[in-house]
Amino acid sequence: LGPRDLIDWLPYDEAQLQAMVADGKPVMIDFTASWCSTCQVNSLVAIETKKVAEALEKHGMVPMLADLSKPNPAITRKIQQ
Repeated sequence: LGPRDLIDWLPYDEAQLQAMVADGKPVMIDFTASWCSTCQVNSLVAIETKKVAEALEKHGMVPMLADLSKPNPAITRKIQQ
C-alpha cells in the first residue's frame, strides 16, 4: 500500500477555489491528514483509484487536496462551513 499518484491534486487554496467556481469549473475537495487513519484508508480504496481519476477527467473536475497534516486555519474554516 502507498501513494498511487493517479490524481494530480492541487493544494487547497480558497482564492483559487473561488475563482474556479466562478468560472463554472466543478471542484472536488479531499479533506485529509496523514494522522487520520480513516482518511488514509478512504484515499487508498475509494478516492485515489483509476475509476475516480477517469471520472474527474471525463467531467472536467478539478481535484483539490485540503491537507490538515499540519494545522491550517483556512482549511479548518472551510470544514466548519
